Amino acid sequence: MKILASDLLITASAGDCFITANGRYLYAPGLCRMINGVLYVPLRPLAKAYGSVVLWLSYTKTVFLFPGSGSIEPGGTFYKESDVYWMSRIISAEARGESMTGKIAVGNVVMNRLRLPAFPDSVYGVIFDRRGAVQFTPAYSGAINAAPGQDCVIAAKLALDGADVVGGSLFFSSSHAGCWAARNRPFVKTIGNHSFYG
Repeated sequence: MKILASDLLITASAGDCFITANGRYLYAPGLCRMINGVLYVPLRPLAKAYGSVVLWLSYTKTVFLFPGSGSIEPGGTFYKESDVYWMSRIISAEARGESMTGKIAVGNVVMNRLRLPAFPDSVYGVIFDRRGAVQFTPAYSGAINAAPGQDCVIAAKLALDGADVVGGSLFFSSSHAGCWAARNRPFVKTIGNHSFYG
């Protein structure tokens, strides 16, 4: 489905966990679904595309949609090229065989670290951080140099745009109980082959 309204182009496809709006990738955790020939898209990413705000009152089961700017900042100016480059490569190296949710989760760990003063203040800096120990093995094994697939680029853009599937997780591991994070950090959840820790 494509919608073109004023200066806004929105695309959505059944089964995807995102929509695009002017080149931005917006997370749609409820998935875009085709039911009886009608494509249903979650309201929150559509509202974000229009620069609007959604308010949900659970006790009355009422949704309020407040007008906003009219359209979202385009992907061409929102995404920093170097951030997409490095984020998509670390996602590919760490989570190539994982679901889209698993790929986004790896990006979430990078973004969560980026927000804390204990970690470097750039995507590149977080990925190549060596304080204490190597944080992301593929950054030093050379695996990060492999070109990422389109799904990893999309996951990177979703994580950079605020998609959140693992809360405040700062660490992940595929070795589970034997890793430092499992012994020292609170467990958050497991997605695919990775366990995530706060």
